[in-house]
Order: sequence, then C-alpha cells, then structure tokens
Amino acid sequence: MTTIGEFRGEVGADGRLQITVVKPSEAADAGLRRYAQGLCSLNIVQDGVPASGPADSIEMVTIFEGLDAECEGFAGTPLYCGVVTVRSFYGAPQNDVFAQILTLAPATAVSVANGDVVPGGSSGLGSWSYGDLGGLASAPANAATHSWVFARTGINFTFTGRVVATVAEVCDGVDNDCDGLVDEGQGCRTQGQSCTEVADCTSGLACTSGLCSVTSCAAGFHVESGSCAADTRSCAIANGTGSQTYAAGSWGSCSLVTCNSSYHANGNACDANVIPCSASNATAATQTWSAGAYGSCIVTACASTYHLESGACVSDSRSCLTLPANATAGTESWTGSGYGSCTATACDSGYVVTAGACVGSPTSLLPLGAPCSLSASCDSGFCATGPVGTANDRCAPLGMNYIPAGTFTMGSPTSEVGRLGGETEHSVTLTRPYFMAQTETTQGAWKAMSGGMNRAMYQNTTCTYGSCLANENANDSGPVEQADWYSAVAFANALSVAEGVTACYTLVGCNDMANGWTDSAHDGCTSAIFAGLDCLGYRLPSEAEWERAARAGTTTATYGGNLSAASGCATLSGAGSIPAGTGVAAIMWNDCSAGNRPRAVAGKLPNDYGLYDMLGNVFEWTQDWSAAYPGTVTDPLGPASGSNRVFRGGTYDYDLRYARAAFRWEVYPGYRTPQIGFRLARTVP
Repeated sequence: MTTIGEFRGEVGADGRLQITVVKPSEAADAGLRRYAQGLCSLNIVQDGVPASGPADSIEMVTIFEGLDAECEGFAGTPLYCGVVTVRSFYGAPQNDVFAQILTLAPATAVSVANGDVVPGGSSGLGSWSYGDLGGLASAPANAATHSWVFARTGINFTFTGRVVATVAEVCDGVDNDCDGLVDEGQGCRTQGQSCTEVADCTSGLACTSGLCSVTSCAAGFHVESGSCAADTRSCAIANGTGSQTYAAGSWGSCSLVTCNSSYHANGNACDANVIPCSASNATAATQTWSAGAYGSCIVTACASTYHLESGACVSDSRSCLTLPANATAGTESWTGSGYGSCTATACDSGYVVTAGACVGSPTSLLPLGAPCSLSASCDSGFCATGPVGTANDRCAPLGMNYIPAGTFTMGSPTSEVGRLGGETEHSVTLTRPYFMAQTETTQGAWKAMSGGMNRAMYQNTTCTYGSCLANENANDSGPVEQADWYSAVAFANALSVAEGVTACYTLVGCNDMANGWTDSAHDGCTSAIFAGLDCLGYRLPSEAEWERAARAGTTTATYGGNLSAASGCATLSGAGSIPAGTGVAAIMWNDCSAGNRPRAVAGKLPNDYGLYDMLGNVFEWTQDWSAAYPGTVTDPLGPASGSNRVFRGGTYDYDLRYARAAFRWEVYPGYRTPQIGFRLARTVP
C-alpha cells in the first residue's frame, strides 16, 4: 500500500470549509508502479491535467463549496461542505485507489464520506473504495471520478486524510510493482533471504537483521544466527577433542571427549603423559603417567652437594655406618662413585675433634664459661669468639656466644627515626654473664628434637602455606616459625634434658607431651613456671638480655647505626664494626630484601657479639610478660604474671620501624604465626 496524496481541511474565517491537497514526496511517487500496460509510472497532479509523464495518471482536485444544495444532498442548516475528487486517466483497475480519513476533531464533529456518517475524536476512521476509476478518456472531463464530502454542522472542525493505492504482488520472483523489491510483503521469502518486514517471510519465520530467520526449533536444536543448530557440537581442546553443550541461550564450556596419543585427561584438559615433577634436592625430574594415574617421580639430576642414588637425591655426606674411635657422631663424604672415609664430628666426653678424629684427655678440657683461646679444648661445647675488641673468648655450648655482664641504656631516644611507643630510655644492669645462641633456632634443630615433626609453614616438603618455596629451607637452615611461646620453652626443656642439664620450665595444663612432639602437643597450656635466671639449662632470654645482646655495645637504632628512613632499604650511619653508608640489607632480612619469606639463618653480617639475624628474618620470643618499663633496674624479668609475652627483633615482611634494637611488641603466649620464632639463652655457670 502506497500513499498517493494527502489532504487536510478546516473551517476558514468566512465559515467556509477549505480543503487542501498535499502532493506526496518524490520517494512516495516513485513507489506507485503497476499501472496500465506495465509502464511503471504514476504522476500525481493537483487541480489539473498532468503536464508531463506517461498517459496513466491520478488527479486529486480541491473544490471549495458552501451550501447544502451543492453537497450531494446532505441535509442540514446551516451546512457547509467540501469535495475532494480523485480522477484516474487511462485505466487504473478497480479497488487500486481508495481514501482513508485519519483524524477528525473535535469529538462532537461529524462528517460524511461516501454516504456514511463519520464520528470525530479518533484516528484511522476508515477507508472507502471507489470502484473502477478506469476509462480510456484523454481529458479530465471524461475521467472516472469519486468524491469525499466533509460537512460542518454548527461547529468548527478539522480533519486529515490520505489517498492510497494497493498494488497486487505475487510470489513469482518478479518485481511486479517496479519498486525495486521482489515478492515483498507476500510471505514469499524463505530462510536466509532478505526482508524488510515479517510479512515478506514465509510462515514461521521472522525478519531479523534484514533476513528471514527461524523463531523456534525442534527438541535438541536451538536458534543460532537465524537457523536451527544442534544443542551439542564439536569444540577444540589442546591435544584432544571435545564437545560444547548449549544451555540457557549460550554455549557452555568445552568438555573433554578424548585426548590425542601420548596425552591423558586431566579434568577438561589434556596433559602430556610425561611431565616435570618436583623431587627433594633435585634439579630435574620426570613423572610418568600409566594406567590412569601418575607413577612415582623419577630424578634425573641433583642439586649441588647431592648425588643421584637409587632414584633419589642423597646428600654428599651422611652419617657413618661405623664411627671412628671415641666418636658419638660422624659423616661420610661421597666422592666419585663411592663413599669416602668416615670423619668424626662429635666425640665422647673427654675427647675433642681433631683432624676428623677424637683425641684428648679429660684433664685438659676447660669448663663452660672459662676463658679460652681458639686452640683450647672445652669440656662441653667449643671456644666461642666473644665481643669484638675484648678478651672474652669463652668455652660456650655449641652454637652459642658469650655475652658479658654489665650496664647499658635500654629503650630509644625520642629523636630516633621510626621510634614507636613504650620505648622509654632507662638504665639496666645485668649481673650475670650469659650465653646467647648465634642464630635463631632452625627448622633442622626443631625436627631433630621433635622426631621429624615440622612446625613451620615455610618448609621444603609438604606445602601448608602458599606454594612450595624452593628456598634456603630445603636444607632445614631456615628459622623455625609458627612456634608459640609454650612450644619454644618446651623445646628449651627438651634440649636441656638431652644434654643432661636442669630444665628451666614446668609447663602446666598442656596436652600429653609424654607421647612426643605432635602438632598439638603444646596446645592448651595454661602457664609455665620459670626456675629463674640462676637455672643453668636452656631458656628464653629476658627482654633486657635480648636487647643487650642485640645492641652488642652500640647505642644506635641498629647494631649498624641509625636509620636514614623508617621504611624501605635505608642506609645506616655506622656503628660497631659496620661502616657508615652500609645498606640495611647487609645486616638484616626485612621487607626490602627478604622477598616476603623467611631466609636461611646467618645469611647477613653479624653484630659485634657474633650474633646473626638479631634484627629481621623472624621475631623472637623473650621470657618476659609485657609491662611498661620501670626506672633504673637490675636483672629485670618483667611482672610475675600477665596476659601477653614480649617478642622482639623485626621480621621478613615488616618495615624498619619493627627492626630496631629498642622495638618491643606483645601477644598472648599461645599465638602462632609465620613471623615469630625464637633463639635460646643460658646462664654462664
């Protein structure tokens, strides 16, 4: 259906009805093409004969009228009316042209069109066909005509309308009406053909994005790009094949069907049948897939100081099968394709290790705490280097250094960079010399004492914290962490018993420790009774002992000097044997250097007491309950009871404020964290 012309009407100032015909646009005119003898052109003219174009034409004529007698007998007084006439030249078929009244206002107005009363107040008021407007006349006077009558009955009113033409289209693949489209609006076009509206397409199809498309599919199929596709289809999987299932209007993930040769299914992926695997102390290994599961890890190369033996990496040195005379421990070194000779590493009482053998006599051995030279033999332990610049080399337990008695200033000045609360400076006198462990207690020492139980989160075998870390802890040389205060003093007791000295603690309310060191052996402890500083067994240092040992005679923020900043990798002002300008990374593991994990002990410069990692790596438990500092004090141990124990020293993932000699912090004694470990002390006999 194509608009030929439009008309509108209104009552003029003189009370007469004026009707205006509007010629359609050029685009609308070009759409009227299916008239006499296929000439495919139709000119619309107003009030006259077409001036040009083919003979076939439609003319719309505007007529002004005013009296009832001139309006085809429509009665009414007073009555004005108007007539619109359509005239066809040269044979327009019947019913090809008709009129529509679109609007009539106000609602009280009435009009007549082709003899029917038309009410006002609505739109699309109807259409009227005018029969065969054909005829072979060549002049307007002889043309077939039809008129519309619009009447006024005492009120003003307006109306609009249009003259339209319908042109029959047939599904024959031909542009019947010469509008550039084939079979449009007739339901002729099939799936995938172009369309402009749904009427162009055959039944059951929609017009989507200019193409006739299906709207629904049979069970097991779905609409996809205008067609019906199966609900499952093949999809690509690396090294395998798969299927993709359609669900809720979209494709789901690709599901594995089968893997190619030399690959196996791993979830919805295909993995190679031989893949790398992780083996302790190995630098290369393969893991073989067989019968639906992986086989054991096969080592192909080992790290330095290890060798391949029976499919595993074994240390190049191991405990001897036959010990040297008078030895309590020894190692056998691996050379070439066999083991070398056995070398003593520990001797019976009264003997010392000399060139891999046990030699000496009980009468020549010095007692613990006695002054010694580095060539001297000690009764239990070794001659340890004392504070730098003094004659304090003493016989000390293995792995411990001698710390002399004396007076020092504890706390920090208010001007110290990074200073925190609770660090009031005060004078402290320690009347007892003591031994301090050179390093934090290691994972290896912990496992040896506990029968193999590993408390640490950061460990080399079973991953319990993040992913397995290929770091220094592979050789158990990292500090033990995740040890609460009760576990630390229980370790001290166990070491005292193992070496035949008095244990310094009585633990109360703990789980059954008689059954060994299990993961929960020291859970639930309610208290610990300390035997005091005169106890000669292993113990935790008091808070004052810890700070004196950490300072090693210095008075600055660290034993390397003051800090240039409270965070980052600051430089040091220099103190003790550490020169000015040294970076903090030279003396400690903290958040600027540790890579967010604890590191092997003794990896940085020691202080002038020969102690490593007093600042950084992991925090260290002390003996004391937490309390505010007193004034000048001698041999302080803190209050007799409390809720939190003090820990000191900084850690691998904290900044420099927490890695100063004066920094102190507290937490309840049952607390475990990867940031806290401990080191042991002993009173000198």
